[in-house]
Amino acid sequence: MKKKYIIWALMVVFTASMVFTGVGCGTTTATEAVAEETTATEAVAEETTATEAVAEETTATGDEEEIKIVLSSQFEPQPNVFSWMFGMEEAAKQMGCAVEHFGPTSNAVADQIDQLNSIIASEPDGIALIITDAAAFADTIVTMNEQGIPWGTFNTGFMGIDEKQLFYVGADHYASGRAIAEYALANAGFEIKNSLTLNQQPGHSALDARTKGELDVMHENGLTGDEIDASLSLDECLARTKAYLIEHPDTGVIFTNGGAINAMATQAVDELGLKDKVVLALHDADTWTCDAIKDGTALATSEQQFFLQGYLAVVNLYNYIKWGSKPVENNVTGPNIIDKTNVDRLVKLNEAIATVYGSS
Repeated sequence: MKKKYIIWALMVVFTASMVFTGVGCGTTTATEAVAEETTATEAVAEETTATEAVAEETTATGDEEEIKIVLSSQFEPQPNVFSWMFGMEEAAKQMGCAVEHFGPTSNAVADQIDQLNSIIASEPDGIALIITDAAAFADTIVTMNEQGIPWGTFNTGFMGIDEKQLFYVGADHYASGRAIAEYALANAGFEIKNSLTLNQQPGHSALDARTKGELDVMHENGLTGDEIDASLSLDECLARTKAYLIEHPDTGVIFTNGGAINAMATQAVDELGLKDKVVLALHDADTWTCDAIKDGTALATSEQQFFLQGYLAVVNLYNYIKWGSKPVENNVTGPNIIDKTNVDRLVKLNEAIATVYGSS
């Protein structure tokens, strides 16, 4: 009997031990549950700390620093330039990068090169530039390459300048000259025998290419055509244009290479009373030029879509810097002939540009 009580007592002790330790019944003591929760919290805290450490390391290495892209122009801000500045800034908003535009106070190649050297010294992440004379820019291009700054050209500077050149964004200027000349011959409303091209900067690769396109079309059609150095001085341009028209009364069309020269050609025709005898076939599409087409003062213009030149230059460089994406080499934005049938589509763009910069 005594033995049975001893066995029974041992069984009670054993059972109680199993209950308190959780063995054999799938339960966990309150103390262990708290311990496990504490361990999980510590694990989350450690993971958060590790994530913050990675973020700090990323910031320290500059991976999250804002990409800065600079456009080096040959012109200080003015109506046509405002168009590619507007495109540049629109791209910057969409890409989430910083952009800056520089233009020298003169069109001299030496000033353009000095400006580019200053930009290189500021160590931007990428540069889009206008190259009017590849040979003159050769040493500066070497400096850009040595410093590892990715670059491309816009407006002027076809592919082939250097093996490190990433892209060209702009018109095919020779094709642009041909296109406006062919349009003028087909739509003047009278027979054209001779043409005058106003080239305000002979030696400028883009302007020379346009001029060649215009003269080639004239000569291919058995007609005559001349180019004159119109001068960057507007007063001088007006005087030279009038002198040529007086000496060549058979001139039926004036081709211009854009900018304020468009207005000088118009003034020369008006002052000589030749509005019904000489048509104006222009380049570029600023507000003045669009208005001249709308009211019949000018026949048409061949535009190169400046907005796209600024916009695509930034997009190309950003995607290359950020993702290593090599851009399309030739981004051809013109020729694009604008006449009375489609000039209104540019009004909205010019108004938006004028709202930002005061004119377009």
